[in-house]
Amino acid sequence: ADNAVVAAAIAVDAVASAKTTVTGANPNLVINGSMQVAQKPTLSHSGTNSAYGEVDRWMSELRNVGTYSVTKSTSVVPEGFSSSLEVKCTSADTSLDANSYGHLTYKFEGRDVQVFKKGTSNAIPFALSFWVRSSKTGTYVVRLRDNTNARYITKNYTISSADTWEYKTVIFPADTTGAIANSTASGMSLYFWFSAGSDYTSGAAGTAWGQAASSTLAAGQVNLSDTVNATWYLTGVKLEAAAACTAYEMPTYTEELQKCQRYYWVIRGDDGPDYSSNYGFV
Repeated sequence: ADNAVVAAAIAVDAVASAKTTVTGANPNLVINGSMQVAQKPTLSHSGTNSAYGEVDRWMSELRNVGTYSVTKSTSVVPEGFSSSLEVKCTSADTSLDANSYGHLTYKFEGRDVQVFKKGTSNAIPFALSFWVRSSKTGTYVVRLRDNTNARYITKNYTISSADTWEYKTVIFPADTTGAIANSTASGMSLYFWFSAGSDYTSGAAGTAWGQAASSTLAAGQVNLSDTVNATWYLTGVKLEAAAACTAYEMPTYTEELQKCQRYYWVIRGDDGPDYSSNYGFV
């Protein structure tokens, strides 16, 4: 009968952890992690510069790694998602300079990451999960940076099968050193690397929080830049304050658009040109 079985009636030794720890999913601190909102034009990117591409909140940063396009895809998506972010090499660089790099960057306002209690004795781990796909298999790098204290941590993940969506979870340990400033300035950055020169790949991954040498920032990173039309896709990105990852909860397009408009807002006129505004946030 309905309500016949209650928590108190379940044997403690059978499901102790479920009785004591099961809660709802943790809030996702990444805005537009499912890549639904794309207010800006397609980004064709080269040289040495940083630019926000078609997909809101995600910045492409390059230094001499060939030419790339950064676009929203609605055709290459994992089951349950309607959009992904596509990074595509449009002109190759088969011999990278030592100081070359290519990565996507997501910046968090400092006040949005206070939940991690970073710099305190009660600091909480950073649980990151995402769906990823690439035409090139091998070792890839994801990194966090505490922008207040210039402290880094790096983790590797592996793409095992070409052109196949894979779900990844990465747990960055809590950091009891260095509180992040509680402001609207960029307090923390998340980096997904897709190309790197030897200045960044020659060391071992800096898997503990600290002021890491550049050689530890992208250890082992695959070079997506050596093949024209090589692709790397990302969606379902979730960062939460937890020791383990929880399921991605799909927001509505309206919810994501409203959050993105805090940073960039396109106003479309009936007869005239489009107008856009950038705000003074990260």
